Amino acid sequence: MSKTKTLSVMAVVILVFTMALTLNTICFKPPAALSSPITNATTTISNLTSATSIYQQHSQFSNSKVISVTNRSTTFEANYSGSGFAKGISVTDQGTVLYTVHSTGAIYQGTVLYTVNGTGKGFIRSADGETVTYTFQAGGQLDKMRNIAIQGTLNFNSIPTENLALLSNVKGILKGEVTNKGQLTFQVWQRK
Repeated sequence: MSKTKTLSVMAVVILVFTMALTLNTICFKPPAALSSPITNATTTISNLTSATSIYQQHSQFSNSKVISVTNRSTTFEANYSGSGFAKGISVTDQGTVLYTVHSTGAIYQGTVLYTVNGTGKGFIRSADGETVTYTFQAGGQLDKMRNIAIQGTLNFNSIPTENLALLSNVKGILKGEVTNKGQLTFQVWQRK
């Protein structure tokens, strides 16, 4: 594929993704909150202390903006907010992610492949006001429907609280999905 055609395809993907986020923010209702923790949530990732997730989140992206554009990649910044469960405790969640959509230059079944990598930070807050902050790194690949299956790490910071103290300095494995409508759902399992 020529360099010009690759850049054109990448520009269209970025435009569609940005438009989907923008339209979703304007036209679609936010995702429904989780009403209870996901039960029987297990994973086959090795080096975990438990097969049960310690944190589950369902959020909506908003305010996505382009930070930089290069030959094969575009970097965005976006905010998200939503709700979830941390060790069975209902929490709200807010954060910011800086992510880059990168054209690999490869073509599979007539589709140019794009990878997505990001870093971010956020915080969760329980109903009684306890707060814990976290940082994360994750990556994935856009599928044909422009959804992204993500995997990465999430690290909770030290907190001197009561109910959420179980998350103090916990390091986790993150696995989830970002939909083409800007919805983010993921779970975290504690690493050994």
